[in-house]
Amino acid sequence: MRRTIGTVTYLWIAPVVVAVLAQVAGAQPVTQAVPIYHGKLVVRGAGGPFDVDSGDATLKIQRWEFTLGPDEQCRATDDIFPDQEPVIVALGEEQFTLAAGELSPNKKGTVFSYRAPRSFRRGIKALRVAKQPNGAWSLRMSLAGINLSTLVLTDPGCFPMAVILGNDDVFSNVLVSRKSFSAKRFRVIPETCTPPGDEWPWTTGDTCRGAAP
Repeated sequence: MRRTIGTVTYLWIAPVVVAVLAQVAGAQPVTQAVPIYHGKLVVRGAGGPFDVDSGDATLKIQRWEFTLGPDEQCRATDDIFPDQEPVIVALGEEQFTLAAGELSPNKKGTVFSYRAPRSFRRGIKALRVAKQPNGAWSLRMSLAGINLSTLVLTDPGCFPMAVILGNDDVFSNVLVSRKSFSAKRFRVIPETCTPPGDEWPWTTGDTCRGAAP
């Protein structure tokens, strides 16, 4: 079935069933974005140009990080395989995807990157994830043509954001603002916020709900 958390909708299979299958098969890439492990997205300053007429914007992220987390039964993630799994990036009501294999690895298999072709107009323009010595992942990304039209009349705005890699996802709420209603740029403020109708328990640190049986 399809499941919606906040504004993110994705194919959903019972987490316990998927987790058991993953344990039987061992850690390996998955072919669908079916998140059962929930991690944390660390938001830092970012921003980009903003069209005051349409509300379309380009978000450029440079120094964000994420850490992988357990499933709802507190079982540890089976890791991610960025070059072999589908990727979904969701911000507010927007959702952009990369098919499995679109991220290219470096020779060491620790850095994975994607850049859109010149004909690109809207979605994920560039994406780079890199494994850090401490086990976290660094994130650099550019999203073009995202709809932030609520900032035309309301400022600041709070948007839920998720990055889904295979059966792992990382979440955070993102606070964005402009200096004035005529400003042609916006910025991400690294502060906590709660969007209307927030239904993501993982943004509050409630990652797992009980030990595995």
